[in-house]
Amino acid sequence: MPKIRISDKGIETLAGSGFEVIVPVQSQRGYGYTVANINAAGDYSVANGGHYTISANPAMTASLPDPANYTGVEFGFRSTTAIAHEFTCSAVPDQAFVYGDGGPPAPGSHVALQGQVGNSIIFKSDGLRYFIMASSGTLTITSTV
Repeated sequence: MPKIRISDKGIETLAGSGFEVIVPVQSQRGYGYTVANINAAGDYSVANGGHYTISANPAMTASLPDPANYTGVEFGFRSTTAIAHEFTCSAVPDQAFVYGDGGPPAPGSHVALQGQVGNSIIFKSDGLRYFIMASSGTLTITSTV
């Protein structure tokens, strides 16, 4: 098996075996998130990947950015209120959201996270759409807002 080296030159395959990192590897976006609070009822545009608590009262509709600009980036949300919150992505009008394992429910353009304290959801962009990587509580995916 060849030796793999990650450096400022990129990924290299060398003679020998093992794995070596020469320089710190940093993601353009996506790691080292801080947790931000969203306390905005109504429409809210999510500008960056990261993890968010939602304390909005009444309900909030979060619009995720174009997944093409956030390939590999996670967007996590946890509700601190017993209010249903919704997620959309206007850049992908059809099937913006799918389950990461391809399981039910069917893909759609609108996700509703039911109102219960502690419900959470994690989306991850593949550059075309958002995969639902994990969720707690009840959620619904529909094709219309």
